[in-house]
Formats: sequence, C-alpha cells, structure tokens
Amino acid sequence: MAKNGRVSVEIFGQTYTLVGNQSEDSLIRLADFVDEQMRRVQNQNPRLSLTQIAVLACVNIADQYFQLRDEYREVAAAVRNSDPS
Repeated sequence: MAKNGRVSVEIFGQTYTLVGNQSEDSLIRLADFVDEQMRRVQNQNPRLSLTQIAVLACVNIADQYFQLRDEYREVAAAVRNSDPS
C-alpha cells in the first residue's frame, strides 16, 4: 500500500482521522491496538472516566514499549559483543 495514509478510525467509540507516513492498513492496526488497550483498562476498572482510561492505556503502552526497547538493546549488545570482527 502507498505511504502517506489517511484513514478514518474508531477508537473507544470516537471517530478520528489519522494521517501518517504509514499505509492505511498500518494506521488501522495502530488504532485497533489503542482501542484494545483502552477496553482492557475499562474492563479492569469500569468506574474510570474516559480521561483516566486513556491515560492508563498510554501508561500500559509506554510500559510495553520500554520493555521491548530494553530487550532490543540487550540483544543488540549481545550481537555486538559476539561479533568476531
């Protein structure tokens, strides 16, 4: 698919127009992921406000990102250290 995607998506019952350097399919996948994370927070904490749900979903996504970034750095360091050249 072409870059510079523009797509209308629904996240947690609200419609957004996303524009990015990714394909439309990539933008839809991102929106679906955010929607899923928000719904998980809501299911665990049904009394939270929309803002609280959004912030906690962001914190969860950031936590996942930092864990993956740290794992990547460890693997990259191991590869660099095992390189015989």
